[in-house]
Amino acid sequence: FPQVIKLACTDIYAVELLMVSNSGLLMILIFIVLIVSHVVILVKIRAHITQGKHKAFSTCGAQVAVVSIHFVPCIFIYAWPFKKFVADKAMSSLYTIITPMLNPIIYTLRNTEMKNAIKKFLNNVFLRMRN
Repeated sequence: FPQVIKLACTDIYAVELLMVSNSGLLMILIFIVLIVSHVVILVKIRAHITQGKHKAFSTCGAQVAVVSIHFVPCIFIYAWPFKKFVADKAMSSLYTIITPMLNPIIYTLRNTEMKNAIKKFLNNVFLRMRN
């Protein structure tokens, strides 16, 4: 849509301002509300639940990761002005490639064998960094 707006033969500053404030502000507001609600859930889990706390934290952490991975590129796309930035390609590829893969990635990361392999890999990486 920004490319179509640029074809107009008039000053697009007002239209750009309206679009960024409408879409971007709405995206940022929804993201903040979702993050705050997850923080409230995490605080409630920490304070009240005794059994299954680890599983609840894991599920809530996965949801926060999904919300962040989905909304951060949206904010970059819709809240920025119509100028080209270096991060635009990275954000658009993240938005179009990673987002559809979130569900399989989450279920893969919940697999016990995969968790052990990732821990082993990270331990090897950190050991190499120390040396």
